[in-house]
Parts: sequence; C-alpha cells; structure tokens
Amino acid sequence: GKFAVQMLAAVGELERNTIVENVSLGLNQRAMLGLHSGSRALGYGVVPSATRPNKNDLVIIEKEAVIIRKIFELFCNGKGFKAIANQLNKEGYKTVKGNAFGLSSIREIIDNPLYKGYVRYGKYRQWSEKRRRGKSLNPILVKGVHEPIVSEEIWDRAERIRAQRAYNNGKVHDS
Repeated sequence: GKFAVQMLAAVGELERNTIVENVSLGLNQRAMLGLHSGSRALGYGVVPSATRPNKNDLVIIEKEAVIIRKIFELFCNGKGFKAIANQLNKEGYKTVKGNAFGLSSIREIIDNPLYKGYVRYGKYRQWSEKRRRGKSLNPILVKGVHEPIVSEEIWDRAERIRAQRAYNNGKVHDS
C-alpha cells in the first residue's frame, strides 16, 4: 500500500512539473511576441482582439492614463515618490485596486516598461523558493503590441533620474 501511494505521488509530481514547464514556455512565447501576460495595469484595460480570434489586447483607458502621465511628469520635474503619492491621494486618485497610492505603487509605475510600450517578463524566477532573491539577470524585454502611455524619451528620462537618485543616495535600489 505504501509503495502504491509513493508511486502515485511520484507520478503526480512529475505531471505537475511538466505542467509548470509548459505554462512557463507558453508565457515566455507570449512575451517574445510582445503580449502582456501580467495582471491588469493602471492605465490599461483588456478587450477582445479585433485581429486575433479568441485573444485579448491591451487598450489605454484614458481616465487612468492621465494618472500615469501625471506621475511621470511630476517625477521628471523633481518630485519624489512620497510627494507624488501624497499629491495623487490628495487629488482623490486611486490605484488599479482602488487603494491609495503609496511609495511602492509609484515606484512600480516609474519602473514598469509597459508604459513605454514594452513587455517585460521573467523579472523573477523561482519566486516561491527564493522570494525576493529570485530576481532574474536576463528578463525578457521586447517591444509590445500595445500602445504606449508615455513616450520612450519620457520613460528613459525617468529611468536616468531614478539611477541618478540611487547613485546620489549611496544605495542601490532595485528596479
């Protein structure tokens, strides 16, 4: 009886690992095609694709895109994450989940290449085993099929400011 249970568990584990590998390959392929596979991002909605049957496309939600553009404008004009979050909260804006803005939500928006029209996938590998130390050195970063909310120039400017601030603080910040 024990032998049979152990054999069934081994077969189940093998099947699970095969499924995980197949899903990972599929998500990598989607990313290489410039398709977003993550959760809903502020500024974008998901609609059925007009060109690809049974698929979805990211489209800009203009009332949310205004918030994204404002965040990049404030950041590029010298405001920090906390000041931006405070201003957005004071003006009544909310995150995609309906929460108040915080430092991490502003940082994630500034660091997310989705807003310049790119798809990043594989930033974290083996997250369940390694937790925050599971960052990948080579995530997939390709031009997406969606419209950007901010220009590459503005996004790149924000990235340079972010790198300069990290250098000036004498710390290394994760991007």
